[in-house]
Amino acid sequence: MIDHQSVNSVTILSLGQGGLDRTGLSDLVTMLDNVANSPVRAVLLAGPAGAGGDARSSDSEAFERLAARLSTMPCLTIAGFCSSVSGPALGAMAACDLRLAEPGVRLGFPALRTGFCHDGAARRIKALIGPARARLILMCGAAILSEQALVWGLVDQIAPAAAMRDVATALAADAIGAEPEDLMGLKASL
Repeated sequence: MIDHQSVNSVTILSLGQGGLDRTGLSDLVTMLDNVANSPVRAVLLAGPAGAGGDARSSDSEAFERLAARLSTMPCLTIAGFCSSVSGPALGAMAACDLRLAEPGVRLGFPALRTGFCHDGAARRIKALIGPARARLILMCGAAILSEQALVWGLVDQIAPAAAMRDVATALAADAIGAEPEDLMGLKASL
């Protein structure tokens, strides 16, 4: 289940426990399509993002559609990790403009072990942390804690779950106050 609320030009999409199945992923993409056609300036994708779940039963193409939607949103996108994230879910969250994580959250993508890794996910992770570290996560199955992910650049800030929304809103302050054309233009150039 996905909870949807909008506050001060920020849309918060909270994922329920247990992650997202193919239908949930499709629903999330539809919600993001609707947000893209609204005056919203920032989206926080939050919650127990254990959406990676059992990567063997995940639909990597559905996660890749989510990543494509996230990467083309005309607003600031922020992922907030409040629980461990692995597999295709991590690849999709790498498409967000910023990533926040609660202390001690485990992040990983054992692509060779699971047999799931879309090229887009590998490229996004590599762009964030470099080729050697991407190999550790994707080819060696390493799972790292959020504190290490911050040092590597996979996570942009550490925040406790109770403060995640406030931290995301504070980070989005300039985007919230920006003209839509300016926001989209800057995002396109980065």
